[in-house]
Amino acid sequence: MNKSKFFIVCTFIASCFVSFLTSCNKSRSHTAPAIREKDSVPIMTTYGVNTLISDSGVIKYRIVAEEWEVNENKNHHGGVLIKGFY
Repeated sequence: MNKSKFFIVCTFIASCFVSFLTSCNKSRSHTAPAIREKDSVPIMTTYGVNTLISDSGVIKYRIVAEEWEVNENKNHHGGVLIKGFY
C-alpha cells in the first residue's frame, strides 16, 4: 500500500473514532421552566372544531373554532381556544 492510501485510511479511521467519542455524551434537556402554568405545552391540538354541548340531553351550546389546544394543567380543566370561537 502506498503512502497516500495509508494516510487516507488512517485519517478516515481517526475521524470516525473522534466522532464516536464526541457523540457519547449524556443527553441534556434544553427546556426552560414555564413562567406561568398556562405556558405548558399542549398535549393535544385540534383543528376545525365543531362540537355541541348538552345538559340532560338538551343541546345548550354549539362551539365552532379553528384551533383548540388542551393543556395538562391541574388548575385549568378543558382547553384553550387560541383563535376564539364563533
